[in-house]
Amino acid sequence: MKNMVLPLVMVFALSACTTVPPLNFMPQEGSIVVNSDQRIDAELKSITVGSAKANEQLGPIQVGFAGNVYENSLKETFKSSLEEAILKSALFRDDANQKVSLIAKVMKMETPGMSVRFNTHVIVRYQIVDRNSSEILYDQNIESHGEVPGDYAFLGRVRAVEARNKAMQENIANFLNDLKVRGITSK
Repeated sequence: MKNMVLPLVMVFALSACTTVPPLNFMPQEGSIVVNSDQRIDAELKSITVGSAKANEQLGPIQVGFAGNVYENSLKETFKSSLEEAILKSALFRDDANQKVSLIAKVMKMETPGMSVRFNTHVIVRYQIVDRNSSEILYDQNIESHGEVPGDYAFLGRVRAVEARNKAMQENIANFLNDLKVRGITSK
């Protein structure tokens, strides 16, 4: 019995020192570099984020830890991170004649319920729509993965949240890097 007390005390002490990280989907500095010739000749007027309906999903959408209890927090964090990343990238031109809207829809967000690395798979469908004609100028599903090493934190919940953060950060960076290469096309 005495042999088990010390390990139990250490486990509780280690878990008490670890806090769950906040949602942070902002890509790392330098992951999106836009040259002047890659800028899009359109002004981005609005961003809408949401989750796919059941018949549209490309996999499970697990928004909260082991469920969907944090859907509003995810949407707010996703939208503000997208706005900030787009602003910092200067990908769109604010003085352009063409006005567009961005629609980002989570098609899949899958995190294992229990894991060491919590390999998280995310697919987001990004559409850019011309506000004047309603024409879809860009329509791509962007995939990303995020995981953390097993020694990142003792608590699985901490590792799960950080794996999601990494997956969403990579997704936003992948989207903006794809957009700067493809651009938007009018038909």
